Amino acid sequence: MDYIFWYGVAVSGCFAVMLLAGLQALFLRSCTGRFIGSVTDFTLRQLVYPHLYPRLRWLGPITRLKALILAIYCGSTVFSNAYSITNADQASIRAGWLSVINTIPLFLSGRAAIASKLFGISLDGVLVTHATTGLMVAGQALAHIILEVTKAQVDLRNRIQLYGITVSIAIAAILVTLWLRRPFFELFRPTHAILAWFAVISLWLHIHAGKAGQGLTKQYLGLTLILYGAMILTQLCLVVFQNMIKQRKGAQAYISIRGTDGVVLTMNLEKPLNARPGQFIYVWMGISPFETHPFMVISEDDNDLKVLIQSQTGFSRKLRLIAEAGDTDRGHLTWIDGPYGNPPAFGDYESVFLVANGIGVAAHLSVLRSLLVGYHKRTVKTKRIIFYWHTETSANRTWVKDWFDELIQLDVDNILKIRMYQPDSAREDAELEAWGQTDRVKRHFDVSKFIADLTSSIGTSVGDTIVSGKLCTVTRA
Repeated sequence: MDYIFWYGVAVSGCFAVMLLAGLQALFLRSCTGRFIGSVTDFTLRQLVYPHLYPRLRWLGPITRLKALILAIYCGSTVFSNAYSITNADQASIRAGWLSVINTIPLFLSGRAAIASKLFGISLDGVLVTHATTGLMVAGQALAHIILEVTKAQVDLRNRIQLYGITVSIAIAAILVTLWLRRPFFELFRPTHAILAWFAVISLWLHIHAGKAGQGLTKQYLGLTLILYGAMILTQLCLVVFQNMIKQRKGAQAYISIRGTDGVVLTMNLEKPLNARPGQFIYVWMGISPFETHPFMVISEDDNDLKVLIQSQTGFSRKLRLIAEAGDTDRGHLTWIDGPYGNPPAFGDYESVFLVANGIGVAAHLSVLRSLLVGYHKRTVKTKRIIFYWHTETSANRTWVKDWFDELIQLDVDNILKIRMYQPDSAREDAELEAWGQTDRVKRHFDVSKFIADLTSSIGTSVGDTIVSGKLCTVTRA
């Protein structure tokens, strides 16, 4: 079992290194910024940006870096399955060990937002880690089950087998309920958490009932729970520190209507959140006490924090109904968790291209404003900004009309261009048509012209260039 011990050390060590790197990025960036900047630039150009495959369902785009990490992870795990194995009993035990060890990264990446903040890696990286290790845990558990079933009859009076079966049922239920994530997100979140804890408790009982109960497997599972508890405690302390100020027990949120299906939530904070452009927060409100929801920060001025929400079902629908009832002057108790996310330093690039569809526009409003303000203060390198927005309906434009007008007023040197594709228009072959205060904001009615505009602009960019997108799919929230 020495090899398995070192495999566990390696898995834990990887997260320890990422944690130290994240802390270094938070506290020592000013001292080592130049070195880190050069290393980061090289990594982005050679490993992060080049794509090997456009997109897989749970892994997203496959870049060189992602492919390299997945190859090392899967290769070392498969090697661990086969190293020094001489019979089915050893193979079964080894698969069980590997399943338990991989619960460490699985659970640590389960709290995606706080994990991204502590480890200093992107939210996408954390989600990919969670998906990959989840599949690995399920695969190793399946191998363990098959090998055990082939050598002995199932006997539910045997506690080891009974708890093993309950673990199997929980894992199978988790995989099946993944299909609920997009259409029924509010139902999926608590269901996923309950099933995960049911699986862990059953696994603990399964290990405790067997011979391995006194060995390293139980210690690894205990380490997983301790680290996960520490992460939750850290997040809870940050939330309490942010919201429990003096006599106030949270922020006051005011709801207003924006267009036909938009809602703006304005939260009056006692202390500034200092959210960076492109970051998001989790919002808890008294009107829906058992839910928290992530929203992009669109502005933060004079301790007033604003988020833009598209009304669909569930929580967002409740907000819309409150606003339509005329209850816009009453504050609602709100707690904020965040900010989260590691957006790139857009101001370090001369040309910035931002792409969004639907409510994804909310992710870029604060970025656009910060770049224009920074341009006037000479604190950014940016000299050209083009925002491409694929609107789902013409009503989407009413969400952001006021903010677009404000951006155009800030843009006295004409460095900002806004291009929109409006698919629901009957004028599919119409030429570009101005909308807004100046002709810098234009609509496309033909998707081919919209794409041609985007590719042509990127192809003629000058200097360091960044392209960032926020593409959203509909979820029931």
